[in-house]
Formats: sequence, C-alpha cells, structure tokens
Amino acid sequence: MQIPTEPTILLIERLLDGLAGEQLDRTMIIPVGLRHLAAGTEATLVQAMVTWASAQRRPKLSLNTTGDAQLENFSRTLSGMSAALLSEEAVDVSGTSVFGALRKLALERLDGIQGENARAMSRGRQIEIVCADHLNRSAPVSLYITSADGSAKLKSRSGFNQLAKSIEEAIVPAQYREDLDRDFMPALADALYELFRNTEDHARRDENGNAIPRSLRGLQARLHSITPEALQAMVSTSRPLAAYCDRLEPARQGKAYVELVEISVFDAGPGFAPRWLGRPFSQISFDDERMAVIDCFARHASSKTATGSGQGLSNVIEVLRQRDGFLRLRTGRQSLYADLARGRHQPFDAPAELLDWRSSRPPMAPVTGSLLTLLMPLTYPR
Repeated sequence: MQIPTEPTILLIERLLDGLAGEQLDRTMIIPVGLRHLAAGTEATLVQAMVTWASAQRRPKLSLNTTGDAQLENFSRTLSGMSAALLSEEAVDVSGTSVFGALRKLALERLDGIQGENARAMSRGRQIEIVCADHLNRSAPVSLYITSADGSAKLKSRSGFNQLAKSIEEAIVPAQYREDLDRDFMPALADALYELFRNTEDHARRDENGNAIPRSLRGLQARLHSITPEALQAMVSTSRPLAAYCDRLEPARQGKAYVELVEISVFDAGPGFAPRWLGRPFSQISFDDERMAVIDCFARHASSKTATGSGQGLSNVIEVLRQRDGFLRLRTGRQSLYADLARGRHQPFDAPAELLDWRSSRPPMAPVTGSLLTLLMPLTYPR
C-alpha cells in the first residue's frame, strides 16, 4: 500500500479499493513529506491507515527517511503520528529499523496533545486530540476527567464548551470570533460531546464486544487560509467537494484567501450502521446500511435514552446550513455528503440531504471506523 506524496480523497479511495478483501502482510510505503492535505484529506488518510492496520498481523511501515530530523517532522503531523501508533515495524530507505525512534517520537507528541496544552503541540492554526486506546492512552485532559484512583470519565456536555472554546482560539482569527460565538460554538460543543460519547460507548470494542486491537479516536480542527485557485487544484478530483469549493470566495473583499474551517472526528469502531441496527456488519446489506446511516442524521435520532441525545449533530447542521457549510461522512461502505450551502432555504429542523459521494456502483470499499468532516468558510462580520 503506497501513499502518494500529495494524496487526495480520490487517490486514498483507490488505495482502499485495492485493500478491500486483502489481509495480512501489506507494508505501507509512505513519504515523510506529505503535502496538500486540505479539506478533510489528512483525516481521510488516517482512516485509511486504521483500515490498513486492522487487516495486518504486524503492520509495517517503509519510510523514505534518511535522518532523525525527518522522523521528528513526520511524527509531528497527525498522519505521521497515527501511522507510528498503528504500526509495529518501520524501516528507512536502507531497510534499517527506525521503529523504536519513531514510536518514541509519536508517543511524546501523543502525550503532549493529551496534556493541558494540546494547542502548543500543534503547528499553525490547528489543534489535534487523539486517544490511542490500544496503548492505554485513552483519556486526554481536553475530553476526560481522571479521578484520584486513575479512572477516567468523559466530560459532561457542558464540559465540552471549553473544548469548543479552545478550538475557536486555536484556529479562528480574532476578527471572526464575534460572529461565531453567538451560535456556532455552543452547537459545536454539543456535536463534539455526542460524537465523542459515541466513540466512548461504541468505538472501543468490536461487534463481538472485544477490545479493538488498534484503536485510534480523535479530532482534527484546522483553518485553511488558501487562494480559491490553490484550493480548487487540491480538491478537483473529488466531484462533490470541487463543486462546493468552487463557490467559495475570499473572506474579505480585496483579499486573496479563502478562510476555511475544517473539523474532522474519527474512530476505529464498527461504524454507524451496526450500532444503529444492532447487527454485525456482515449481516447488513448495502441498502440497509445506507438507510441506517441516513436515519442517524434525523433530528433527535439516537440509540441512547438520555435526555438531549441526538440533538448535537442536527444542531450543528442547522448552523452549517446558515453558514454555507459542507459535511462528509465515511463509514462502512458508505461515503455520503451534504452541501448545506445549497439548502440554506430549507425549513428549520429539516434533515440534511445526504448524497452519495460516488454516484456509480459498485459500493465504496469498506473502511474501519467512522469519519465525519465539517467544513465552513469564515466571513468577515459586517
């Protein structure tokens, strides 16, 4: 499995097509200088890595590195750190093992982003928070409260308000924040709470109740400040995303850059449909799976009985709809999207219209876990 230097969602999906049905002993060949990972591409690559690792007896990386500095830079990216945390072997261009050094660097960064100041461990306008359950690093302080006895509990719904605020401070320039505070950040806090509660409840064990051998859960929030032309070049091979990005304009008149917020949440669990239907993936048809995923997005839809369950995601969809947002979900054999800018005039509470990312069959290759990416352009307040 060879990762290109400039991966796109289309190229990653082709890698997944090639991986489908394959098991065991597929080395991942990956460059240490990945580029152009915009608009959900890096999170898509992480999901592909999780899918690859879950099928291997002993996941092995082959890196085009020749020195420690390259390893360190690689481990500081979400995709590089994830590859290191999922693998059990790694060699450089000469075939020499670099696994010990790479894993050490990845764990140091993981411990940093799980600590009190995750922002300091991220470069530029982004913040990343990752749980590596299989390595007993499941409770970052941004998401969990740890008791004196060492047990950890997910923060309450109100506790996620601080996480949303940290994301805002990390990625949103000050001149845009007043416009966001009013409605987006409370909705984002609700959505993040429910998404992570789902990973806590449903994505740490497989369909048979066994601990997932290589389990990553996390989020990536970032700001892409980019010219419309450069953004379009990066997403041009993904038809739905290209159509959406083609309509984006610079945030301020006379300026050159689009300011695009991305928030991606991923896990390594069984996926949306098995949880919703209460059946293993092997017993769910493609069409039943698709309908189950769509049902999950209905307002107040939830498999939980707790008051308020199911509202967070639908609330953030309403905000995205008013702010020309975009949503992509990849789970199981499904890759669905909603161009919410086109639904701005839908009635309040109307569910998002989820469309197939790839219009033709056969179905998408199955992936491990679920990935939800939200995109939203910033505009300067008038």
